[in-house]
Amino acid sequence: MSKLQFNGTIISIQPRIRLTRSFDESSHSYLGYAIKIAGLIDGDGQRY
Repeated sequence: MSKLQFNGTIISIQPRIRLTRSFDESSHSYLGYAIKIAGLIDGDGQRY
């Protein structure tokens, strides 16, 4: 299996949270991050 070459730039990173609300308090938990990347895979010319 050969490896692909990737060249790109991170456009934005946005945290993903779950917000839970009840009558007397609110809480949140982190689910991870949404990352937006513009780049080329093996010089393809398309943006992924």
